[in-house]
Amino acid sequence: MKFLKLALSFFLLASLFTACENEPKAEITLLDPALLIGKWELTGATVNKIPSPRLDGAYFEFVDGGILKTNILGSEEEGSYEMSVEKEKLIQKTGKTIEYNIEKLVKDSLIMNMDIASKKFVVLLQKP
Repeated sequence: MKFLKLALSFFLLASLFTACENEPKAEITLLDPALLIGKWELTGATVNKIPSPRLDGAYFEFVDGGILKTNILGSEEEGSYEMSVEKEKLIQKTGKTIEYNIEKLVKDSLIMNMDIASKKFVVLLQKP
């Protein structure tokens, strides 16, 4: 009887290990900075999870070499930007430095969020 219990325990343990090995591995995807290049127009924005027209008409234009043109703060500004692929962050360096968290970046869709004056902004942008 002891042998049967031991054999059954060993069989269950071995089955568990082989079952875990067959699970698909999570694919790690990194942001592609090349997708950022171009003009992005605001299609929606929320402030503290409430839809807001405050940023209507806003845009970002990212040029190769780290150049940024934007009117996100109300008036048109030009400056630079840095992107951290590992941290999924974008730092805008125009008149004011703003740090964005990149939630999504694909060929035609960009979603970023940032905290300004204790308010959480989320912006949804698309390439025209």
